[in-house]
Amino acid sequence: MTADGYFGNVTDKIIAVPKMFYWQMMNAGKVRQLGLDVSANIEKRWGNDWTVSATGSYSLMKATDISDPIVVYYRNQIAYTPLHSGSASVLLHTPWLDFSYNILFMGERYTLSYNIPDNRMKPFADHSITLSREFNINKQQLQVQLDVRNLGNKNYEVVRFYPMPGTNWRLSVSWVL
Repeated sequence: MTADGYFGNVTDKIIAVPKMFYWQMMNAGKVRQLGLDVSANIEKRWGNDWTVSATGSYSLMKATDISDPIVVYYRNQIAYTPLHSGSASVLLHTPWLDFSYNILFMGERYTLSYNIPDNRMKPFADHSITLSREFNINKQQLQVQLDVRNLGNKNYEVVRFYPMPGTNWRLSVSWVL
């Protein structure tokens, strides 16, 4: 397990905010950042062929604009920076197949530093699974992998007005000669 805490006063913080077809850079004169990152990993083996591993991470990031105490967004969370975010995964390795489950969580965030309900973006959790298998054929390695993403079929937004696709899948084949 690891944990890192941090505190910073940043001058001239550049914040990228999406516009219709491009990203606009905005300057926040002073930003105070206070955060904590925690991660953990555990693994259990049974013989040479079976393994279960689990990883998880959590981030708390309070990043507020402290440029001007007179403006309405003073001490508001800066744009597109969630207060809470995290991820977790579990991997089962067997002699026949690898199976993994992943979850990504992003807490509420705002499209602008003015933290009002109209600028609020909903939190989301994205669940996915992966199945993979490796084959050795004439001293060559072939890997087949199936990823199924967004198992909840939610059209969440990472960037406002650009919804992510619902449940989708990808089949990939990798052959090392």
